[in-house]
Amino acid sequence: MEVLSLLVEGLTNSEIAERLNITTYTARHHVSEILSRLQASNRAEAAAIAVKKGLIKR
Repeated sequence: MEVLSLLVEGLTNSEIAERLNITTYTARHHVSEILSRLQASNRAEAAAIAVKKGLIKR
């Protein structure tokens, strides 16, 4: 959920990695998994779905 929250904030993979003290590769992997699970084609769509479904409060 942390990665999803940061994605909704508009952070890049590098910024997510820095914030969570993980590698950029790991952040990219988590973002890819989120896109897949939400069936979103891009980060903006994933953020919109997450907010709409109440997964993240904006």
